[in-house]
Amino acid sequence: MIHLLAQAAAQKLSYYLKGRMTDEWFGCYSFVLDSSVTWEGICSTEDMLGAELSSGHPVIEMTKGNAVSRTCVGLAVFAFICPYAQEIFGCILPDSGREVSLRLAMLVLGDSLNADMAELADAYSVADKILLLKDGEGEMLDLQYYADSILVSFFQGQYMPSPEFEGCLAFYPAGREMEEMILWEEDAGELARRIRKVPSAVSVIYGEKFSGRRFFAAHTAGKCGLGILMVDFCYFSDAGSQSVLRQGIQHVVRDCYLLGCALCIYNAVPKGADEREEMLRVIHAVLGRFSFSGLPVFITSEEGVSIAPDLGNVVFSYTIPKLNAAQSLKVWDYFGKSLAGLPEGCYKEAAGRIILPVGKIKQAAMRFSLEDGKNDVSKLSELCYELIESERYSGIKRIYPTYTWEDLKLAASEKDTLMQICSHVAYRDTVLEQWGMRKYYAYGDCVSALFKGAPGTGKTMAAHVVANELHMALYQVDLSSVLDKYIGETEKRLEEIFLMAEKGNVILFLDEADALLGKRSEISSSHDKYSNNAMAYLLQRIESFHGIILMATNLSGNIDHAFIRRIRYIVNFTMPDREIRRQIWQSLLHDGLPHEEIDFEFLSSDDFAFSGASIKNILMHAMIKAGAEGVPLNMKHLISGIKGEYQKMEITAFADKWKQYDG
Repeated sequence: MIHLLAQAAAQKLSYYLKGRMTDEWFGCYSFVLDSSVTWEGICSTEDMLGAELSSGHPVIEMTKGNAVSRTCVGLAVFAFICPYAQEIFGCILPDSGREVSLRLAMLVLGDSLNADMAELADAYSVADKILLLKDGEGEMLDLQYYADSILVSFFQGQYMPSPEFEGCLAFYPAGREMEEMILWEEDAGELARRIRKVPSAVSVIYGEKFSGRRFFAAHTAGKCGLGILMVDFCYFSDAGSQSVLRQGIQHVVRDCYLLGCALCIYNAVPKGADEREEMLRVIHAVLGRFSFSGLPVFITSEEGVSIAPDLGNVVFSYTIPKLNAAQSLKVWDYFGKSLAGLPEGCYKEAAGRIILPVGKIKQAAMRFSLEDGKNDVSKLSELCYELIESERYSGIKRIYPTYTWEDLKLAASEKDTLMQICSHVAYRDTVLEQWGMRKYYAYGDCVSALFKGAPGTGKTMAAHVVANELHMALYQVDLSSVLDKYIGETEKRLEEIFLMAEKGNVILFLDEADALLGKRSEISSSHDKYSNNAMAYLLQRIESFHGIILMATNLSGNIDHAFIRRIRYIVNFTMPDREIRRQIWQSLLHDGLPHEEIDFEFLSSDDFAFSGASIKNILMHAMIKAGAEGVPLNMKHLISGIKGEYQKMEITAFADKWKQYDG
């Protein structure tokens, strides 16, 4: 088909050149013509450009019967094929360059030199949509156009994007098969209904990364009976110069016109105020160029990026909601069970606790389907956390918990409260969503707990156990790097941490929380004012936090009462009693540790009322001593450890306490 188009243009050009040029020139481009056409046989009985092409050819349809624009497009395609075209055009218009123009098309047509302004305006409009401009400056008749490989492939019945678009452009034709729209089907249908009423509207789709913004736009376009051309915003923002940007916009808008499809500009996310202004300028430039098409435009961005209010067009906005537990499970069912063949039991727990966006769930399901041990919930949870963006946040560090309920030796009441915290997390969404209680708890579904007690009583270990039980990542907040003397900086850093925790579905652990949650004081200095502001911020933020926050303090008396009222769970970690101390000793002195007979009743007696941490210190001291001597651990080694612990604690102890083992 492309050869017919170039052939028809060459025939018309030949008729114009006959009598003006020698047959030697004809020989330079005769390869484009049918072999039966000779220089002597060139004639003009009708508009050959139209005669050679069927009425269904794209150029006939697009030029709407306008001979000037049809000839202009034909000459541009001819110039793409023939290496001598520019020399020939230079002979026809020696003072106007060697490129295709409307003036050149009019001269070649001959009888169209007296075309009226309406016809010329129509020809300009069509040429401007189909062809590309070499330079945007000049009179309408002398603007220089050219055809590229994309246009040529289109006339051959294909769409082959230019290599310069590699990685930032994709075309989805109308009627294509797409993955099922698991969620938001009705919302896409409603947006499509509104677009059909205003076809040239701009639709801004907001949402977090991997939430399916482009997928939503493609489905919406499909419901309008349209294909869609997806272009990464970076293609425009990285243009480097105004001329390159102009050419990029030309390419994209021209391709949409050829394909008759909607346009989607995705990843329109500025990093600062200056970049936002530049982003809006680029978007306005694209929309200005695209306005003639009467086709819809989609723009995808992140929540919090203001785009819609600054556009003069009819704008529809839609925000893809973050998934709740029930929706997360539905997506896992589709990708995990239906596509990846995973057993439901392996992902059901993770689906409700680690709420990933749709795209990340698909990645996790497909990757996990390749793993051994498809019922390993811990392995799946860790894989999900790997897929959460690995942005680095100052003031926090990930803790990899190793402790389990078996390791945690606490009184029954303390353990019961910790188990209740885990149950709250596991069944929170069932209660709020499936049981319809969300409207009664619209604000404040944070699972917060304060662990208070003396040092070494198991507060940090308890945080590890909770994280392990829930298969959730644990991040410890380093308050020394968060607290800042400058106005608003503490709140700013805390907000970054809370946003990260919400985004990543992780557990936050604030150790020594009294440094931040101390009782508010009378304002006698600027320091008091800033401390109170940080406290007030934290109170408000914990209430609105959709996540889990565990806090520990050795000084519960210093915690502000307003904060205590807002905590859902308080766990009092007391010093271990005799029975708990015996359990700790027995769990640590396992069979794999070489040791002689140990008197557990003696070690756990009230004479040695140590905390769990102190017991571990004593054992470490004793094991090192036994190892140095090359003998199994015995009671004498343990007594040595007890002495060392007393000395460290600056406690005077009487030797008759252990004389039976200190011989």
